[in-house]
Amino acid sequence: MSPRTVSRVMLEAYIAGQTQIASEFRQAQALTLSADSTSNRGVNFESCHIAMRTADYKSGNLNVNTSATPKIRLLAVDSTVDHSAETSVNGILKHVRNTINIFN
Repeated sequence: MSPRTVSRVMLEAYIAGQTQIASEFRQAQALTLSADSTSNRGVNFESCHIAMRTADYKSGNLNVNTSATPKIRLLAVDSTVDHSAETSVNGILKHVRNTINIFN
């Protein structure tokens, strides 16, 4: 595959994943957002996750089972300026807005 094809496939997969997460946002009765950060060689990295109950895609039932175990979805991994709580919250909100904007 050419580098251009690879980059387009990656972009399409990203948009499809973000669309799925946004669709699950809409169906979720409750969700939990979380973030974790670390540094490697002086560069800070933060990951943003969301936990929510989702439809059981394997069975084909697209209704959310409220007694099911919540699923973890990765929103993003980003480099950050520091490990402060404010930076973490701003990063989570940025990624949630981005996901919603892609869906809309």
